[in-house]
This record gives sequence, C-alpha cells and structure tokens, in this order.
Amino acid sequence: MLLSFIIEEEGDILIKSGQTVNFKDPLIQKTKAHELKIPLSSILNVSPSSIFKSLKKFVGEEIKKGELIAENKGLLSAKKYFSESDGIIKEINHHEGTVILEVSSDQKDTTLTFFKGYVTNIKDKEITIEVQKYKEFELKKASGDFGGEIIYKDEKALSEVTEEKIKDKIIIVDKIPAFMQVKLEALGAKGFVFLYPYDEEISLPAAFIKQIQEAEKIKSSPYPYCIISKNHNKIYIYT
Repeated sequence: MLLSFIIEEEGDILIKSGQTVNFKDPLIQKTKAHELKIPLSSILNVSPSSIFKSLKKFVGEEIKKGELIAENKGLLSAKKYFSESDGIIKEINHHEGTVILEVSSDQKDTTLTFFKGYVTNIKDKEITIEVQKYKEFELKKASGDFGGEIIYKDEKALSEVTEEKIKDKIIIVDKIPAFMQVKLEALGAKGFVFLYPYDEEISLPAAFIKQIQEAEKIKSSPYPYCIISKNHNKIYIYT
C-alpha cells in the first residue's frame, strides 16, 4: 500500500525516492538562524520612539551586509548605521529603540525522519512511502508533523512505565494529569496523541483525535507505527 503525506517544515529534503528510510535518518536540513538586536536609538543618538523617522528598511525586508539601515541627519553631520550582516528585519521596537535582525549562519539544523518504509516518490513536500497496511483517522488539530513507534497505555499503566518502555515513543492515551506529562517527557517520550479533549499546556508534539467514537478503533489497531500530518489533519497508523 502507498501512504502519502505532506511535510510542512521548511528546508532541503535529504531523503530520495528509491531509498528505504528508518527512524532517525536525516530528513530535512536548513540553515540555522539567530537574532541580532541592534540598539539603534543609542547608535543614532535619538529617542526610542523616534527611530522610525530614521529607518530606511522595515519589518520583513531583506538586508545585505554593508547596506544602510538607518540615518539620523543633523545640521552639521549625519549618523548612519550600516548592517554588519546579511539578514531579515524581524522586529522594530519603538519602546526600546531597537531593531532585531534575523541572521543566517554557516551552521545547519537537521530534522530526523519520524517514519519508516520504502520511499516511492517525493514531489515538492509530499512524500509517498510503501507500507504493508495502514488506517487513517481525522484529527481535530495537530501541533506539527511527527510520528514514530506507538505505545498505548492508560493513566494507571503510564504511572509505572520505565524509560526503556517510553523513550522515543508516541504515547496514545485518553488523557493524563499535567504532572505525568512532565514525567513522561523526562523519560524521553516523543509526543502525544490524545483520544479525548485535553486542556493542559503541552510542550511535546501533540495531536487530538476529532471523533471520540473512534478511540476504541485506534486502541485496538494492531499496527505499531504512526505518522501525524498537520497538513492533512490526520493520523496514519501503519505497519
């Protein structure tokens, strides 16, 4: 069977058609960016609320190294600020008198593969893999694209699990108290799929099943792996 899903994360896809992939193979690589805060009001000797009068560039615009960002013209001279890096203006703060520049670096961030199977096709961001069998269920929402090996446990069973059982697993559960979520994260859980409404704040990747009546079907599924697609708003449980 062929299973297709879209990856929303930006970057260069590293896997290829015809490749058999496994969990933790390199999937996406993108340039690592950091923020550079420029104290523009101090540099130009103007009040923070007045920096907009001096700006030559605005939020969202690309900047090249050496390009003029701002200029304060006086009677006898002008103070100028030229960018020290290539980047994009991310924020202009009129209270602090600062400009935040998002700057790319030579370092790369790599996202690891969260699925396994034979890759039959890659088109843009859509990946198709060959699996033995799969079932799909609609989601109410998902925090992002993720997946991995599944573990089904109720709240009582989860209170007794060890790191060996939890590490790198996607936990499918009805709902759990906040303190247990913290414990499972510390044990190395990779994400959560909640079968019932859950209002607590979640730091790990998470997805929520849309139809509560499908909870038992998901629990009884014999397939060991899952893919959560935010774009399709679905969970694919497969083998």
